[in-house]
Amino acid sequence: MFALVSLGWEFVLEADIWATYDIKSSILSALRGCENMRVAIAEDDEASCKLLQAYLKTYSEKTGVVFEIDCFPDGMKLVNAYKPVYDLLLLDIEMPLLDGMSAARRIRKLDQNVFILSLIHL
Repeated sequence: MFALVSLGWEFVLEADIWATYDIKSSILSALRGCENMRVAIAEDDEASCKLLQAYLKTYSEKTGVVFEIDCFPDGMKLVNAYKPVYDLLLLDIEMPLLDGMSAARRIRKLDQNVFILSLIHL
């Protein structure tokens, strides 16, 4: 399950598709209006990172949105390398060096516009 931590919105991800969602219409409009999206994934489990990439690929095939994806093995590496070029961040809540919540707080100070979704047990 995905939750947008700072705003309380959430996506629910099922099987191979983004099946159900409860989210503000402004985010849906932003996603639908995009042809290309830059996404950063911070996930310490490589299998979960690949699964997220597969979900994004499925979404891309269904909608035509093209994702440019950068993967980081922990929140600290993302924060240290962060530049405000991303449209969406997918952050694992539990990572060894810097958890997703702490990474989100630090990144929010650098970038007020990026959508941040927390990952909870894929």
